[in-house]
Amino acid sequence: MKSKTRSLCFIFTVFLLLTLAIFAARNYFTGKSYRRDLEYTYQRALGELSESLDEMTLALTKSEYCSTPTMQLELSTAIIAAGNTAKSAAGALPMAESRAAAVEKLISSCQDYSLFAARKLAVGEVFTEEDHHTLSMLGEYTGKLLRSVDSIRGELAESGNNIGKTAKLLRNTLDIPEISFDESLSDTAEQMNSFPVLLYDGPFSDHIMNMSPAYLEGKREISREEAIEIAAKFFDIDTTEGLKCDILTDGNMPVYQVRGNNISVNVTQKGGEVSWAKISTQVPDGYLGYDEALEFAEDFIEEANLPDMEESYYVINDNTCTINFYAEQGDVTLYPDLVKITIELNQGGMVEYNAEGLLMNHKKRDDINPHISEKEAREKLSPLLKVKESGLALIPTPGKYEVLCHEFLCESDDGTKVLVYINAETGFEQQVFILKDTEGGTLVS
Repeated sequence: MKSKTRSLCFIFTVFLLLTLAIFAARNYFTGKSYRRDLEYTYQRALGELSESLDEMTLALTKSEYCSTPTMQLELSTAIIAAGNTAKSAAGALPMAESRAAAVEKLISSCQDYSLFAARKLAVGEVFTEEDHHTLSMLGEYTGKLLRSVDSIRGELAESGNNIGKTAKLLRNTLDIPEISFDESLSDTAEQMNSFPVLLYDGPFSDHIMNMSPAYLEGKREISREEAIEIAAKFFDIDTTEGLKCDILTDGNMPVYQVRGNNISVNVTQKGGEVSWAKISTQVPDGYLGYDEALEFAEDFIEEANLPDMEESYYVINDNTCTINFYAEQGDVTLYPDLVKITIELNQGGMVEYNAEGLLMNHKKRDDINPHISEKEAREKLSPLLKVKESGLALIPTPGKYEVLCHEFLCESDDGTKVLVYINAETGFEQQVFILKDTEGGTLVS
């Protein structure tokens, strides 16, 4: 009897221990999964906070050089939208209440003042020196907070992301500038939530896609065999053996895709024009620079019998140089009519070509005469800017329309390069860009 009792006790003990072990294991893995999810949440929140602070800093910088209510309202909308994202991201981080409040105060101050600036311009007032100083100061504050957030992200990436490390860095490392701001300005950020955010890629967009390819109007359909011949000729290939052709009908411009011999070429089914092409090759270290690359690209433009085109922005990366060419009509640059050519910097060969913008948009424009003069347009510029270059440009809009503008390349007293577009019909600021020259080309934001 005792033996039976001992056996039952043993079995019960084993069962109990096994149950506890399973329960502990389940809690362990549940806890580990929870910590992993929480760590991911913190990583994502830090990333969103960094991105939104970067957007706010850029918009505040642009606001300094803004002089019309339309553009200032657009920038205010961007600041408010980015600020709301930043607040949400900051709220998901394990910050002390006082630090979270300081971050929110900074962001709200930027939102409020940007809207105050838009309203000031809307009633016909101009920015004072104090207004410019305040916008500059707020931009410095958000920039300082951005650098601190990015520093924390970098340290976490090097040492491994974990909850304790994140909380410690936020507590000890996050640098939140203390600001003095007029709190009498009403918090009107909520009023702006329903306003549409106008997005505009400007002259640096790849292309805009209209309803149908304007350049291909009235041209005949070609066959697969013709597409293969066109692709081979494009890359000076003697034989078409090994080239395969597929039909791609997605989008507004159906193409034949020809592949083989390390090349890929899209040939439009209508008209037989090369819309995109690339050669897959290992590019050795190059010794050519932009000037040499431009000569090779211009030679190709001439051989391809393309319309009159003018080079503009470029970027050098991975031993290649990509140059943007835009069509012209008279003295007007047609930014939607874009061709991008990439030259390898070892021997100057073309390795990539993109003419989709040109094929979609190029046509003769009937009414591209400015209604306001360049002198009148200059008067719309911020007094902080000095004009270095000017011209007329047709630029795309988000709604697939085109707007004729006076284009001004400007510079501020501190050397900041600013590209401003004044609508040639209304006189409003259509867009403002901040330019940064690098060894690899011009960055625009």
